[in-house]
Amino acid sequence: MSHTSSSRFRTSPLTLKYPPSVSVASIAVYSTRGRSTAAERGRHLCWALKRGRPAVNKFIARLLWDEVMSDGSPLQNYIPDDTTLVPVPSSSPPYPGGLWVARDISAAIASRLFGTDTSKVLLTRSTAVEKSHLQRSGKRNDHKTHLRSIDIVADQLAPPRSIILVDDVITKGNTLYACATILANSFPRTDIRALAIFRTRGYVSDIDRWFEPWLGEVRWARTHVQRHPD
Repeated sequence: MSHTSSSRFRTSPLTLKYPPSVSVASIAVYSTRGRSTAAERGRHLCWALKRGRPAVNKFIARLLWDEVMSDGSPLQNYIPDDTTLVPVPSSSPPYPGGLWVARDISAAIASRLFGTDTSKVLLTRSTAVEKSHLQRSGKRNDHKTHLRSIDIVADQLAPPRSIILVDDVITKGNTLYACATILANSFPRTDIRALAIFRTRGYVSDIDRWFEPWLGEVRWARTHVQRHPD
C-alpha cells in the first residue's frame, strides 16, 4: 500500500459510535485447562499457529474453506465474495521481519478463497499494549485501551463492500470489537464481520472436540464487551 494513495487516521474513544454487536465466527476451540486428547490437540495447533508456521496456516485455510463451502455449516457463505480481509494488529507496533500472526492467516485465507483481498485497509498498532495471555482474567485490556492504540490506514478508493477482521484467538472480544468500531466509523456502509480461528473456553473443565465451527457475536453492553454465546 503506497503512501501516496493511502491515508492514516487516529481514532478517539470519545468521538466514536459503538456498534451494538459484531458477528464473529471461529472453527476451533482452545481449552485452557482441559486434559482430553481434543484439548491437547487444540492447544498444540494454536501454539503452532502463533509461531507462524506456514503449513499450519495452509491447514487452517483449508479447514475454513471446507466450512464456508459446506451445506449446513454455521459458516456457510460467511465470507462474501469481494471481501477485504483485515488482520487484527498484534500487541506491539509492526517492524520489518516481525511476526504478525493475523496477517499471515489472512494471506493464507486469501490464497484459498477466490475474491478475497488483503491490500485495501490496514489496522496498525501505534503504541504497544500488554499481551492478553499475560494478563489475569478480569484484568485484560479493555476495548478503550485498544481504541487508543490502533490507527487505520486506508486506500483513497471506494469503501470496501465487505470486511472480515481476521485474528488467531478470541477470548472476550475486546480487540475485535475495538477494530470493528474503528472500521464501522470509517466505513459506515460497509458490512463488517470478524473471524477468529480459535475461541477460548476457559470456563469449561474440558472439551470433547477441538474442531467446532461456531457463529456468535461480540456485543456492546454499555460499559463493556461481551462474547455471546460462550
